[in-house]
Amino acid sequence: VPGNGGVGTWTWQGTIDNNWFNACNWDVGSVPDGLSDVIIPGATPFNPVVSGAVANCRTRNIIVGNGGNLTINTGTGGKCNVTF
Repeated sequence: VPGNGGVGTWTWQGTIDNNWFNACNWDVGSVPDGLSDVIIPGATPFNPVVSGAVANCRTRNIIVGNGGNLTINTGTGGKCNVTF
């Protein structure tokens, strides 16, 4: 994902909107890039939208509470590997 980040961990806060490239949505005040690790908590007010960018998902931890629903959408030609 293009950005002005680097090595480290960025946590999505999503308090402004769902724009991935809005630095105000990240806890460190900058946009992550391809070297950054990103955490997107499920309880944030806005889910991030990445448009026109490329990202690699190295790991994904999904926690669903009792009675919770889980939906995973992938784009055309996308792959999703879920391991339990």
